[in-house]
Amino acid sequence: MSVVGYYSNEMATLHLIKSYCVPSVLYGCETWYLDRHDYHRLNVLWNNLLRKIFKCCWKEHVSHLLFYCHTFPMSYMADLR
Repeated sequence: MSVVGYYSNEMATLHLIKSYCVPSVLYGCETWYLDRHDYHRLNVLWNNLLRKIFKCCWKEHVSHLLFYCHTFPMSYMADLR
């Protein structure tokens, strides 16, 4: 079974993204000063990634995907660190 190919497993792909990419993106975020625009950019990055993984419409909101996947918005993950 391919993880990111034609027969993709969305949950496995999301797990790999959360395990390998999110720590790289949020490396050193404890020292960052983030304003409202930066939080918005982090959330846009995360939302676009979820839309691409689950192949949903770009005009839909991803809050239902966040709930289904038991994950948080990227800005909240940055605040948790």
